[in-house]
Amino acid sequence: YFEHDKPFEPKFPGSERFKGTIIHPQKWPEDLDYSGKRVAVIGSGATAITLVPSMAGKAKHVTMVQRSPTWILPVPNYDITAGSALEDGVGLEEMHR
Repeated sequence: YFEHDKPFEPKFPGSERFKGTIIHPQKWPEDLDYSGKRVAVIGSGATAITLVPSMAGKAKHVTMVQRSPTWILPVPNYDITAGSALEDGVGLEEMHR
């Protein structure tokens, strides 16, 4: 499914007429300067979630294009089992036997 050195690169009709630079995140050049440029990120997976916020401060404008929305929810840093036990009066020593 996934080959790190051969990423999936979908074909976009008309991309040969595009005058900008097309870059796959897995082939990201270290010297890429997108300062003051308009950038489009296609996709909304983990890479886009990382790229878009970090690019927003440097690029003139960043647009993310997605087929279907990705839902991200915060995960509380709370152990439900331990929290319930503590609320019930169980001590830490007793929990860690």
